[in-house]
Amino acid sequence: MVNAWLLYKRVETDKKSENKIKNLMNLQKFKSEVASCLCKMEYNQNAKKGRPSNASIKQMFQTKRCKGTAQSVPCQDIRRDGINHWPIWSEMRIRCKFPNCKGYTQTECEKCNVGLCYNKVNNCFKIFHCM
Repeated sequence: MVNAWLLYKRVETDKKSENKIKNLMNLQKFKSEVASCLCKMEYNQNAKKGRPSNASIKQMFQTKRCKGTAQSVPCQDIRRDGINHWPIWSEMRIRCKFPNCKGYTQTECEKCNVGLCYNKVNNCFKIFHCM
């Protein structure tokens, strides 16, 4: 892992000028980024099969929603991998997380868990996963 970080530092310093070197990730941040990317790469879409039990349905109705922290955007490797990124319907209207889009949507990415516009006017979903 340390060798990969050293290689990252070398490549980034070659690409950037001397005054922008301060924006490099430290070793701890680099390790956490790699770990989160690897954890999401092994996403198994077919984990739950069959009909849900009555107990789990009752638990779903009893849980209360509360406002949490802001959604984090997944790393670029996850966004661009092209595996299991499907638009799913959400019951709640959420703000589109694409930069410079002020719209509200009920569509979010199944893998990234990020709300993105997907309609005839805006297709932030496609642009988000290609950039």
